[in-house]
Amino acid sequence: YAQVVLRENVPQDKQDNALLTLLQFPLFKAGAAAGRIQFTHEIVAEALAARNYLKCLARDATSTGRRLGSLPDPLDSTLLRHLASRMGAGEVDQVSIALISSDQGDTAFRNLLSLLFLARPEKDLLKRLAIRFESRDLAGIRFEKRDLSSLSFRNANLANAVFQECDCRNTLFEGAQFSETHFDNATKLDGAHFADLNRVQSLYVGRKWLGDRKAVIEWLEQTTGRIEKKVDACPTALQLRH
Repeated sequence: YAQVVLRENVPQDKQDNALLTLLQFPLFKAGAAAGRIQFTHEIVAEALAARNYLKCLARDATSTGRRLGSLPDPLDSTLLRHLASRMGAGEVDQVSIALISSDQGDTAFRNLLSLLFLARPEKDLLKRLAIRFESRDLAGIRFEKRDLSSLSFRNANLANAVFQECDCRNTLFEGAQFSETHFDNATKLDGAHFADLNRVQSLYVGRKWLGDRKAVIEWLEQTTGRIEKKVDACPTALQLRH
């Protein structure tokens, strides 16, 4: 279980210590209520839960995505990492089909997308599957080393989303909401289209925070090479923003 949880770049001696620590503790402990027990290590419980979810994925991926609930950071979820490590071609296909369809809600979509990211690291995966991101709630999603060039995120919610080492050249962000959205310096944004920027509230560029509208516009124009149309937000929108 610890081997699934630990990052790949963790030194071998630290991996050995983590495994030893796991084995030294009892498997169960007293539960919160009288007459109940629970696992000492949450990762054991999550690993067992992942086995059950794996069976559910093959039957109904969309329902499984909803049952996983709201995860603060899906890519760091121990449960999803366990699940992704056990997924075969059949489960991957079911997740992909569910994401391509438009039947699932935002929670299921975010969970299934993060699960697919963990299971399939190919850079061009999203372009090959032709998943639609327009008007989706993608808050908190992390796009890492993905080819997103020329894809459309029109009217999507990208608050707290992360773009790390991505190819976003000529990507369409028109009408998308940006709030505390992260772009690292390695992400390519040449030709990306942000349109009137009315829903761009704040960005992180590397470790630098851009919360001033003028600073955001200057950075985007310099980075994308586009001179976007500057339209002031209506008074009601400004009140909602602040």
